[in-house]
Amino acid sequence: MNDPRSPLSPSQMQLAALVAVGTLGAAPVVIGPVMVGGLIDEFALSPRQAGLVYAAEMAGIGLATLAGVFVVHRWNRRGLLIAAVLLLLMAYLASATAVATLSAAALFGVLLAIWLVGGLGSGTATSTMKAAVAGTRDPDRVFAFYSMLMLAFGALAVPSLTQLRLAHGLAYVYLAMAVLTAALLTVSRAWPARTAVRTRIGGASPDRPRTLQITAIAALGCYFLGYSGVWPYAERLAIAAGLSASEAGRSVGLGLLAGGLGAGLAAAISTRWGRVVPLALGLPLALAGLALLAVGEPAAYRAGVVLFVGSAFFSFPYVLGALAALDPAGRVIMAGLVVQSVCMAIAPAVAAQLASIDYLSVPWQGLVFFVLCTALSLYAGRRVRALTASTSHSPHVH
Repeated sequence: MNDPRSPLSPSQMQLAALVAVGTLGAAPVVIGPVMVGGLIDEFALSPRQAGLVYAAEMAGIGLATLAGVFVVHRWNRRGLLIAAVLLLLMAYLASATAVATLSAAALFGVLLAIWLVGGLGSGTATSTMKAAVAGTRDPDRVFAFYSMLMLAFGALAVPSLTQLRLAHGLAYVYLAMAVLTAALLTVSRAWPARTAVRTRIGGASPDRPRTLQITAIAALGCYFLGYSGVWPYAERLAIAAGLSASEAGRSVGLGLLAGGLGAGLAAAISTRWGRVVPLALGLPLALAGLALLAVGEPAAYRAGVVLFVGSAFFSFPYVLGALAALDPAGRVIMAGLVVQSVCMAIAPAVAAQLASIDYLSVPWQGLVFFVLCTALSLYAGRRVRALTASTSHSPHVH
């Protein structure tokens, strides 16, 4: 077992620093609606083009996570995180320069290239952080606190950055994010170079079939095929429902606040009720929120974004925690994060095609994949619970 006194076990300060870099590493995803809205409003990019810029970032995240499967357990994690922050910082600065100096016609291709590289930084930061957290004694709780902080950041950042964009333009949004990202370097000494691996369920055996690992990874993929298709168009869905740009920013921020509360509730509960009960509550509520987003009315949108984001992020730590429970060395969770990142790249590209027809068709993508996620997650959760119960009495699990 991972002894909390071991020098390889992350201290509370190191965990806080890891969660901070994970939060700002994921920031381009969290504030995606602000970026997509700005590209459409200020530079007349089509919904499809703006969505593809977002998808390019997700592709970079996927490439970084795939590379992380091979290097994150071998290379110095502090060095990886510093390199990731520098890449992300350069992407923000290059984007600010591009939107301030280039014509709208030239901007699309340049931003595709910038955010493919920026995605490499984002993906390296988040995957390295998650691999480190997977070896802790209670990964579900740490993942929940991470989600809570990320969404609390988003709840403040999205409406604030929306107002900044409306007042001064998208370039200032990129510059503001560059300042926040650069601040991460002040805590870089607290990032652990190595972390211990904690054994949860014994090594490969017939009792732990690979199909169960594939099922848990597929559940994670379906989650992001749904969520990452809807999220970048959250602001556009609000406007399609009849809200102004300022009202849309506030509503999206409120949804993120609900997400933070949902993640906080998951952190408080942890696995006290197991994983099946929280998943059986959270994922169907997220489906209800998606159905409301498809209505296209102001009140339905406000309720839908709160219910969808809040319930999705209440459920997410348990979807990810099931992978961590199957993953003594962190490699299965890294494989899951590769699938997650690929799905995060595919989802907005698919949603971009739907949005070019009608923004209100985008939530249906979420509905289809969250139905699949619900079925797969509940199956995987029940099987993990049974395996954990059976191996907890094994003399080989320590």
